[in-house]
Amino acid sequence: MDREKIKKIRKALRNAKLDPNTVHISSRKGRWAVRREGAKRASRILRVRELAIFYAIHMKDVCKIVIHMEDGSVEKRIIIEDGLK
Repeated sequence: MDREKIKKIRKALRNAKLDPNTVHISSRKGRWAVRREGAKRASRILRVRELAIFYAIHMKDVCKIVIHMEDGSVEKRIIIEDGLK
């Protein structure tokens, strides 16, 4: 297989798993980053974890929130149903 085909396959695999309605909250240099899946940059970086969760809940079109611990592992997954915002 040539390099170009391999690049296309890798890109397709990366994009297949991304859901823009899912938001990740992760630690970044002592602060908490709120980032949609597939985004290159964080939507917001906050000092307090609870504020990051509150911000993520109130973002438009968010269905799932994944909260990471400071070491990067997943602590909790939250599914937001219609009418709970």
